[in-house]
Amino acid sequence: MTIYLPQPPARPHDGKGWNRLSLNAHMDDRDQCGLQPLNHAALRESATGRQRYGGFGRCSRQGRCPTCPVQRAHLDQQGLVWPPATPALVARILPWPLDPMPLFADPAAGRSNLSLVTWPAPGTNSQPATWIQIRNTSGLLVGRAFRDRRGAAFWLLHDHPGITEAVVRTKRIGYHVRHALYARSGGPRLAVLTCAGPCAHTEVHLRHLAGDLSQAPTRGGATRQAALPRSIPGAPGVQLEYDGTVVLHRHGTTTRFTFDVWTAGSAAALIAYAVRLCAEP
Repeated sequence: MTIYLPQPPARPHDGKGWNRLSLNAHMDDRDQCGLQPLNHAALRESATGRQRYGGFGRCSRQGRCPTCPVQRAHLDQQGLVWPPATPALVARILPWPLDPMPLFADPAAGRSNLSLVTWPAPGTNSQPATWIQIRNTSGLLVGRAFRDRRGAAFWLLHDHPGITEAVVRTKRIGYHVRHALYARSGGPRLAVLTCAGPCAHTEVHLRHLAGDLSQAPTRGGATRQAALPRSIPGAPGVQLEYDGTVVLHRHGTTTRFTFDVWTAGSAAALIAYAVRLCAEP
């Protein structure tokens, strides 16, 4: 994985298109650090080891990474503390206020902080965060970016610790495939998924769903119609409906969900499942 991102040469190799007047001799190098993303695209690049120059914070050690505190914080995983029983978080992007009369380039330009909120209550339980904190958190899946009436945002999901114990029992019945989800072997059934035709998910997606459902509160129920939106921002192609059971449509596939216990936590687990389907690189 590339961490040190040196500044590319400003002069074209063929020498064409270069003005005789240049101020580059009076400017310093602006190498960047692949562990300091400044936006969603750079965060996804950094999380997958595909960093390129541009979109990252400035390197202050001229490439001496082993002695850099930024790398030490990354190795020590000084990131977020994921809230319990939370399948997914929405990261709201909060741009820094700009200087109305900057003398030169405004240092706040292109910079932002994050506010992490839980679904389905976007106005409560907010948690401040930085891009570097997100990058330093292990087991996170960065979802797609989207924009709604509140501004720019993206989804965050995490690797559920219980997926290794989750059990998925699959059975083909004619043209349908039936999946029964359990948190562990011998445990109570959590949900049944019936796919009409090809499945839109993998077994890993189902294990994550089983883990999220196992931590969903069993109280505080909500009606299916009220708890589920028709579409999900950041999950293109996903449509939800309720006709006695919950139905998810995506790219010509149909999955029907039957939950043994339905609460707002169950709805949040279903939303996380849908976002995870669309979040893979």
